[in-house]
Amino acid sequence: MILCDWEMPKMNGLELFIEVKKMRNPPAFILVTSNAEMGKVKDAVAKGVKHYIVKPIKPETILKKLSTILPILNH
Repeated sequence: MILCDWEMPKMNGLELFIEVKKMRNPPAFILVTSNAEMGKVKDAVAKGVKHYIVKPIKPETILKKLSTILPILNH
């Protein structure tokens, strides 16, 4: 699983997602974004991003998101 911030040096989170999804068995990918970037999220979803979290992040938000992605957490 990859938990990736949108804003990073050299490559943003969406660009990384596009590269990761080219992998034979890509891992689950969660894009972390701020409210200011919500307009970009629509583009990201159109490009295949299924999971994102809006900052600020609370631990329970991460656990809830992980439980929807990783079946082992649902047991």
